[in-house]
Amino acid sequence: MHAYLLVLSFALGHASLLLAAGVSVGFAEKVAGNRLTGRISRFVNGFFILMLVGIGVYFLYRAWQMI
Repeated sequence: MHAYLLVLSFALGHASLLLAAGVSVGFAEKVAGNRLTGRISRFVNGFFILMLVGIGVYFLYRAWQMI
């Protein structure tokens, strides 16, 4: 009985995520069509790219120190 409840809870959780994704498609299309949102998105993406590269360089530096 316990296994059936686990599978049921997994199925309901998975279905709710798919439902939320389907409902939010219209909102995402509306936001994606906005020019200001596109500029902000490019800025945020660039910022996170720089952050990711910086963290990678830091880890390489720390690994180099341990050699």
